[in-house]
Formats: sequence, C-alpha cells, structure tokens
Amino acid sequence: MLKIDERIKWKELPRYISEQLSFVDIFNIKAGIAIAVFVMVDLFMIIPLLIPLVPIYLYILLPPLIIINIWGVWIIVRNPYSVQYETILILAAMGIFASPTYLILAHKMAYYHAGIHSWSYYVIVTLVYVITTLWILQYRLNRFKDLSYETLVKWKKEEGEQFRGKGARNRKFDGNKYMAIILYVPAIGYLIAQGIKHNEAGVAITLILSFLGLASFFSYAGIKFTHRLFMMKANPQLVVLRTPSKSKYRNGIVKRDQKIK
Repeated sequence: MLKIDERIKWKELPRYISEQLSFVDIFNIKAGIAIAVFVMVDLFMIIPLLIPLVPIYLYILLPPLIIINIWGVWIIVRNPYSVQYETILILAAMGIFASPTYLILAHKMAYYHAGIHSWSYYVIVTLVYVITTLWILQYRLNRFKDLSYETLVKWKKEEGEQFRGKGARNRKFDGNKYMAIILYVPAIGYLIAQGIKHNEAGVAITLILSFLGLASFFSYAGIKFTHRLFMMKANPQLVVLRTPSKSKYRNGIVKRDQKIK
C-alpha cells in the first residue's frame, strides 16, 4: 500500500500512481493554499463558529484554526519551489482538521438553529460520518494494495492500450454537456435559494447538509494527502521535486537545499 517495487521506473508507473507521487504544480501552490485556507476553511467556518457565540466551540476549534491560517500565510509568502513537500503536509493537516470541524459545526447549527435536540439524531449522523470516512479510507488503500513490479507494468500497458484504442477516440470532450451543467447548476441553486429564503428551518437544513458534505469532502482530502505524504516518504527514488531554471538559481531566487527531509 506504500512501498513500490524498486525495479519500477517513473515511466512505467500507471497514471494514478504517478499522481500520488507528484507535488502540487508550482504555479498553483500560492493560489491553491489561499483558496483552501481563506475560502474553504475561514469563509465557511467563521460565521457558524461565532454565531451563536458558545465559548466551548471557540476553545476547541479556534486554536487549530489560527495555526492553519498562520501556516498557510507562511507558505504563501515563501518561494513555491522551497515548500513543495510542505504543501502536501498542510493539505493533509487541513483535511484532518476541517473534516471533524465541519461535522461539529453542522451539529451546532442543528442544535441552535434547526432546534434538533434529539441525541439519536447526533449519534446517527456521527455514525454515518464515521462509516463514510472509513469507506473512503478503505477505498483509497485498496487502490494501492498491489504495488508489485509485474502488476504496475501490466496496468501501465493496459492504460496505454486504452488510450490508443477505440475507446480513446470515442472519449471526446462533450462541451455541450458540460456547458449545460455549468448553466443549470446556478439556476438550480437560485431556485433552491428562492424556495427557502423565507423559511429559517429550510435555510438551516440546507446549511447543515452542506456542512456534512464538506466534512466528507475534507475526509477524502485528508486521507488522500496523508497517504500521499507517506507514499512519498516510502518511495523517495520516485519523488521528483520541481526545479527552477538556472537563471533563477543565479539570481538567488531559490535555495539549493531542496531535498525531502
């Protein structure tokens, strides 16, 4: 599930394996971390965390939230070439923090805004969340269960045949289909908003479901990047850091010590 046969070369890896050993693109690090921290975490969490103001939630959730923000700013202001490994680390940490946090905030909204006081509701929702997270973990581990040389070479060959064969020619980008989705989603969102705007319970339920969805999303993200972190550590011979041009080295833009530690 982690260690790849040392006989395998990078070019022999199936695509989903090589992606799991790759860093975030250099040009996307700053924007990606900014969106993940300041939008996906801060923007969505701050209001339900503060309204209504319940001290116990602040004591539990505010310290790690502050740490994530300071860490995110630290990565954004640094040279992207020097934080490639750290970017994977913060994304893993963010997923581990944000997933249960969104579950807690969903429970808070259910209790204070939707008026749900039945403990059976919170037990059932929490169990569903735990089962979903375990399923995501099992699914992720099963995808990387067999990393033997023979299996990876076989999958790589099948992958190449798939893209070269008739299937590849038939898999054309259906622009009209995706354009229709892009056009319909805002319209559906508008209709939902119009339907619940005068219904406080409807708004609360919609937000609760959204936060539970975000909890599952960050479960997936946390598991994915944590597994990537350990997989990179287990296979350093296949991990390639992005390097800047020689001119950037000469101008002192990037330090030379860019090894994975």
